[in-house]
Amino acid sequence: MAYNIRQLCKPWSLYLYQLGINVRAVVSFLVGVIPQLPSLAYQFNPEARGLSRSYIDFASLGWLEGLVISA
Repeated sequence: MAYNIRQLCKPWSLYLYQLGINVRAVVSFLVGVIPQLPSLAYQFNPEARGLSRSYIDFASLGWLEGLVISA
């Protein structure tokens, strides 16, 4: 992905920051992290109930899942 040079020079553009925070980046981060929270809880307490074995196996590649979802 290339930068849009014209958008970089505009005050209200694709790369808008509000109070020093890029809202799109924060939303993307949260969308990628929130599905990983149950597997994180499982890592701290393997006897926790409510998580299926298939979800635990799927979440074992959490970095890849978070990357794909965030993209």
